[in-house]
Amino acid sequence: MNQHGDVRADDSRPQRPANATGMHQILLALAATVAVTITAAGQSATTVPDGMPVKVKLLQFISSETSQPGEVVRFEVFEDVVVKNLVVISRHTPVVGSIGNAKAYRSSTRSWWPHSSPGKLVFTITETRSVDGRVIRLVGPIVGSNQSKDDSSIRWHHEGEVFDAIVVASPNRNSY
Repeated sequence: MNQHGDVRADDSRPQRPANATGMHQILLALAATVAVTITAAGQSATTVPDGMPVKVKLLQFISSETSQPGEVVRFEVFEDVVVKNLVVISRHTPVVGSIGNAKAYRSSTRSWWPHSSPGKLVFTITETRSVDGRVIRLVGPIVGSNQSKDDSSIRWHHEGEVFDAIVVASPNRNSY
């Protein structure tokens, strides 16, 4: 119907008042806000428990010959960490570690008794972040599960090696 009261063929459907469309959009926005709030409330009750295993992948080559104590070592989460059917730490999330001790292989033939000192390489896996950005403290690599069988004089680890770590308590209790 036009302003003069005449009905045209394209005016066959009922007209909504102009403010009804705005009200509809407000209701949709309110419903979305409530849904997000409910989801966030469900996540806030989820805690990444102490002792939760986390597999991490080394992203660089490290060696007893070239690494230095205190040097940062880069890893990434190898597979999603799930608690109560909720991903709490995503795959490919960066993980930080550091070199604790690196001692190069040494061989000495200066005396009549040849002497050698095997290389030593110690590193730690220390932290990552949850899906909501909170710091998750880790300890690793887990001794025993990641030790190689060979006893070579030079110690190293290749890019792509997977190590086991576990979640440890932090001041924020790893919860969100």
